[in-house]
Amino acid sequence: MTVEDIILANSIESKAKLIIPARKAFESPDTGVTIVKPAAYRVIKDCAETTITFLPIEIFLKYNEPVKQLKGKFTREQITDLYNRSKNNRNTELLFKCMLNTCPVNQTTITNIGIQSSSMTDPYGDYDDAEKMAGSKNISLDSELDVVIKTYC
Repeated sequence: MTVEDIILANSIESKAKLIIPARKAFESPDTGVTIVKPAAYRVIKDCAETTITFLPIEIFLKYNEPVKQLKGKFTREQITDLYNRSKNNRNTELLFKCMLNTCPVNQTTITNIGIQSSSMTDPYGDYDDAEKMAGSKNISLDSELDVVIKTYC
């Protein structure tokens, strides 16, 4: 199962069940209907494709507390697969970013990085001197993938 399938399967939204007929309509737009005008075939196929593409995102956004409701439902491999697919697919990237945006922020990472300006003439300070900015502390930022895995697995 993919992350998208799990999001849909765990939803109480009736619309989440639309994925099965959408897949069927995409594969064979004339199933159960008589196509009178040739353009209707293309309309049905395109509507089905749009549903397949955006339904997981819409359903994910309908979860009141996605972390609480979906935590433990995914494996590390499934989230890694979503992340890898998101590099080549804008819609999958959107779903991954939606998941990332629900993850709690590690406040210690933010507070440990001090803001020090070297002078008023250089508003960006020592931008390229990360060690100085961090007060000589070794700060490790988790990757987006790691954050989503830690939050949802």
